Amino acid sequence: MLGPSADKMCQMNIDGVGGIPIFLLSPRVIYPAGRMLGTSSDHEVKEASKKELIEIFKVLEGELGDKPYYGGDTFGFVDVALIPYYSFFHTFETLGNFIFEAECPKLVSWAKRCMQKTSVSKSLCDQHKVYEVVLELKKKLGVE
Repeated sequence: MLGPSADKMCQMNIDGVGGIPIFLLSPRVIYPAGRMLGTSSDHEVKEASKKELIEIFKVLEGELGDKPYYGGDTFGFVDVALIPYYSFFHTFETLGNFIFEAECPKLVSWAKRCMQKTSVSKSLCDQHKVYEVVLELKKKLGVE
């Protein structure tokens, strides 16, 4: 009824973009696990959040495979959608007590490759500054 474009968008929501289920591109998936990792004082909740984050990023790494970018040889839409999460890697690692490179080495290599693009490196927040802001928020929320 809405035409071929609407049909294509509906299909994308089912199939995903570049083979990645569309829900994984949504902040509604990564944000809650990251937030619980940063704000919970319950060790079990933090561990579950860490495990969930790692699982999400492993799925994303699996979709990347051995390609330089999600679209193959070309930096594209999926890369643009996912690269902002790189700014949170240091925060997730520090709060979750794990090393991204050990868990998802291909994803870290992809992120470093993306950061070589001036448009990306000038757009993203510094990982350590993000961590400082998260620590300030934790302090304001009374979470230690």
